[in-house]
Amino acid sequence: MGEWAVWPLATLIGVMLGALGSGGAILSLPVLVYAAGLPVLQAVAVSQGVIGIASAMGTALHARKGNVEWREVLLFAGTGIPATKLG
Repeated sequence: MGEWAVWPLATLIGVMLGALGSGGAILSLPVLVYAAGLPVLQAVAVSQGVIGIASAMGTALHARKGNVEWREVLLFAGTGIPATKLG
């Protein structure tokens, strides 16, 4: 597909991330592979980078408003990161 086909799909993924807070990761990988023509390994890395940046921005905005429960963040991160390595 051409570059012009990627833009509407990328916009849709961005809107889903912004509106729902999820869904972008599952959609971005096929768009990067089939529409943008990236190799799978590169598409995975780009997808994770985009989702990571979006998540970090959302966290930063909510943290400024005091909406982040840091105790729960540390609990999930402290158990999730080692479990990911084991899995």
